Amino acid sequence: MIDTTSYTLYERFVGSSIILLDVLLIIYFLIIVPLTPTCTSCDEQTYTFTLPCGDSWCPSCLNAHVAECCSSLTRWPIRCCSPQQISLRHAKSALTAKNIAKVRRRVGIWGVARSHTLYCANISCLAPIAASASGVQWVVCNGCGATTCCSCRGHGHIDACKITNSVLT
Repeated sequence: MIDTTSYTLYERFVGSSIILLDVLLIIYFLIIVPLTPTCTSCDEQTYTFTLPCGDSWCPSCLNAHVAECCSSLTRWPIRCCSPQQISLRHAKSALTAKNIAKVRRRVGIWGVARSHTLYCANISCLAPIAASASGVQWVVCNGCGATTCCSCRGHGHIDACKITNSVLT
């Protein structure tokens, strides 16, 4: 049999343990879980890599996206949601060695986005556009009608281009 003193100590221990567990659960669900970023692609709450545009990608989704962009010239160069390219220097820490090598091979074959072929800035179209006249600031896609800036290859805009050429530096 347990004497009353032991029972009282046991009761206090269990009571304080329950309170401690409650506090830990509150901290976890109100502080830690909301701080865990969500992947833009798969919508999972996990470790993510934040791109310059502000989107967060988990390493597996980013590697799959890079592999997909390297598999087709129409998906090249590697972009997220904006016309801005994803810099290899910026994303290298989240990519596998295989994908880094693949990107470097593609740059050697297809070059950086400053090739002579211009693609529609509309991410759902990406049709090749012939930029025939030199000195033209924008061209209009025959497929979807979107305007594309000839300098930064983003959507047509009036202000100065904000995109830099630092894709592989």
